[in-house]
Amino acid sequence: MNTRNRIVTTFVVMAVGAALGTALASRLPGKLAGQVLDRSKICMVNDAVMGQPQLPVEVGGKTYYGCCAGCVGRLNKDRKARVAVDPVSGRDVDKSEAVILQGGRGEALYFESEETARQYQGRASAGS
Repeated sequence: MNTRNRIVTTFVVMAVGAALGTALASRLPGKLAGQVLDRSKICMVNDAVMGQPQLPVEVGGKTYYGCCAGCVGRLNKDRKARVAVDPVSGRDVDKSEAVILQGGRGEALYFESEETARQYQGRASAGS
């Protein structure tokens, strides 16, 4: 192999490696744009992303968060306050385990997986 071919091969390998690295890095936990990593900053009754930690509520070994005594009461008593519907799959999602994205108006959006969250973002960006 001559020097020119080695150089071209090296650049092709580097370009492919960079593309694969970027694709893989975008799928790592915590690399999802708009993902809320600190669940304590969500009022899970009002489905709102808040600026500070909310009140933790333990139900069935899982932790949910509410902004006030009324929300704490609802989380303790009402299963519907602890469950959301994934906007992509349409399936129920436990808010304590969901992948959460912050919407454009500060709302919390709950997903069953990073995959459905990425699908949602893809649809949203395609519509822009």
